[in-house]
Amino acid sequence: YYMALIDLHQGEFASAESRLAALGFMRRWSIIGPFSTPDGFETEPGVERGFSAAAVTDASGTTRHWRTLPPPGPQVWTDLSDFLSQDASGVVYAATSVYSESRQSVALRFTAESAIGAFVNGREVFADRNNSRVGFDQHAVGVSLQPGWNSIVLKLTRNGQGTWRFGVRITG
Repeated sequence: YYMALIDLHQGEFASAESRLAALGFMRRWSIIGPFSTPDGFETEPGVERGFSAAAVTDASGTTRHWRTLPPPGPQVWTDLSDFLSQDASGVVYAATSVYSESRQSVALRFTAESAIGAFVNGREVFADRNNSRVGFDQHAVGVSLQPGWNSIVLKLTRNGQGTWRFGVRITG
């Protein structure tokens, strides 16, 4: 991790990206939202069940569509404030998939500058309703991957302005 940061600061972008990939960082994400959250983190429009390319209509009747984010390049974290208004608040879902050759247990390691819920194949595996600062391997939880494609969905809740970063990696 620190070597990737050094590479980044020295302008060695390809090396930084390679180091982050070797650490198991998930680099491809789709997002949907923000959804209004009058009752905070507990709002559940059903996106947690797993990624589906279908649009989602919230309680107010507003339809939202998934957007695929460009890869973050040599950056460690994905910053949603690069894609959403700086004033955006509410719930945003970030989704990706990981392929597993067989059933296996892995560590899902992640961080976020917001309240966060993590769902693997539609099952909640972690929830922290407190806002915090982003940090390497801030949270870790053991999860089981099934053979084939597995969905990972993050529920990120924010009230306020500023950066809205998160990062996820998988280790054996």
